[in-house]
This record gives sequence, C-alpha cells and structure tokens, in this order.
Amino acid sequence: MSEDSFLNDGFIIAFTISILINLFGNILVCFVVLKFRDMRIPMNYLLVNLAISDMMVGFFMSPRFVFSRTLNHPRGTLGDYFCKILTGDSFTWTGALASDVTLVCIAVERYLSIRFPYSNKKRLTTRKLKYVIPLCWVFALGVNLPAFLYLKYNDNSGSCVPFWPTPNFIKYHSVLNGQIFFAVPALIMGVLYALLIHQLWFKSKTSTTSVAQRAVLKHRRRSTKMVITVSLIYCICWFPNCFVYIYVAYSTKQLFGAIHTASVLMVSLNSAVNPVIYSLQSHRFRRHMAALIKRHRCNKVTNHDNGGESNPVF
Repeated sequence: MSEDSFLNDGFIIAFTISILINLFGNILVCFVVLKFRDMRIPMNYLLVNLAISDMMVGFFMSPRFVFSRTLNHPRGTLGDYFCKILTGDSFTWTGALASDVTLVCIAVERYLSIRFPYSNKKRLTTRKLKYVIPLCWVFALGVNLPAFLYLKYNDNSGSCVPFWPTPNFIKYHSVLNGQIFFAVPALIMGVLYALLIHQLWFKSKTSTTSVAQRAVLKHRRRSTKMVITVSLIYCICWFPNCFVYIYVAYSTKQLFGAIHTASVLMVSLNSAVNPVIYSLQSHRFRRHMAALIKRHRCNKVTNHDNGGESNPVF
C-alpha cells in the first residue's frame, strides 16, 4: 500500500468516525431539548440550532470525504448541479456558518441573560428566537451564494471546482470568508465572554450572597463555562482551515493536499465534539441523555419480549 493510499484511508476512517459521532450526538441533543420541558429555554433552543447546523456539516461532508471512491459522479450539466447541491461543499459551509452565527447568538444570550436577568426587553426570549434563528440561516445562505453560483464539475480533475468570475475574486472571497467564519465571531465571543468572566468570577462575591443567590451564581458559572469551552474549541478547530484557504488564495506555491484535508477534518471534529462537551459539563444534559438512551434500550427489550410487536397506546 502506497503512502498516499494509506493517508487517504486514514482520512476516510477519521471522517467516518467524526460524522457518526456528530449525527448521533447532535440528534440526541435535539431530542433532549425537545423532549424534556425543563430544557426548553432560549439558550437550549440555540443549542438545538447549533446541533442542526453541525449535523448539516457532517451530512454534506460525507459525499466528498467518505464516499468519494464509491460515488460515480455525473458529468455535464447534471454534474454541475450535483456540485452545487451535494458534492461541492456548498451546504457544508452553509451549515458551518450557521453554526458560527449561532455560537455568537449564544454568547449574546449568555451576556444579556446575566447582565439583565429581569428584563425581557433586553434578553433573547423564545419569541425573539423565532426571528433570530431564521436570520442565521438566511445570512449563512447569502454568504455562501458564490459557491452555489460558481461551482462546477471539472472533467480534467474529476472534482468540483469554483470557476470564479475574475482571477482576483478568490483573494477577496478568502479574506472575507476568513473574517466572517473566524475573525469577527471570535472577536465578538471573546469580548462578551471576557465581560462575563469578570462579572461572574471577579465582580460577584460568593461569600457575601445568600444561599439562593450562591446557587444561581453557581448555575450561571457552570452554563457559561460550558459555552466558553464550546467557543474555544470552535476557535482552535476553525483557525487552520481559514488560514489554509487564505494561504492558497495568495500563495504561488502548491500546498500539500493532506494539509487542506486535515484542516477540513478539524472543522468536522468541531461539529462532532459539542454534544460530548454538554454531557461532560452539564449535569442536566448528562442526566437527560442517559434517560433517553435507557428508555430506548428498555423499549427494544420490551418489543423483543413481545415478539417484535409494540403495544398500542391509546
């Protein structure tokens, strides 16, 4: 087996594991929030939107990075449509940007809910999220519109390639994407979480508060620590891909293909790791996830004992 073939097999295995963890974990997150009434709060609805966008990343990555060897890609006009919709990563990056914007919304929600705990006008309420969440997706689709317009199937390379309108378009596009996908979200989250850390860990004195206030402060610290961890991992996982994209746009040197694939794998891992963080850092998430899995196992055992037939519920 050649070194390139061994490396490609390794990437396929890594992407497969990452995508499976992504889909299983994020589906579980959606069920937990929608199934249990005590989980239906604005921040958790944002976590559901984050889970949906992360699943979109994993699902649309699979044709290119998992099934590329077995997929017989059509050519011509049909091949171009396949590139725009399925195999060209357009929806992958749409989901990724929706995920980024949702993380910013979570940072805003945390800041407003802690800074203005008794003001519905200034906080992100469930009613406001009915407008905020669709706007996240409209923005993500708008930014990724060039990919839908210019991606086409290249017969020579046997892959989807963007045919930009001008030679310098990719330079502007790469810098703009680097700002939108990484720099601006990281800056906003960094500022808001720095303010929250000062508010919760340095300004609030636990020794001078009542028992009830200490419990509220402890809960706020725990939930804030969880979303800060998610945001830090986002920054770590996204920086390599943004750097590689800008480097390729401006450099005349050929970049080793495995470096680009590894940077995309980091993005895939970012979409898979969030449910793991919730289960490790949130006792409530962990308890409800365990309850759902246990209930599913009990239902399987019951159905098996009944000869594969479930009892109807009226």
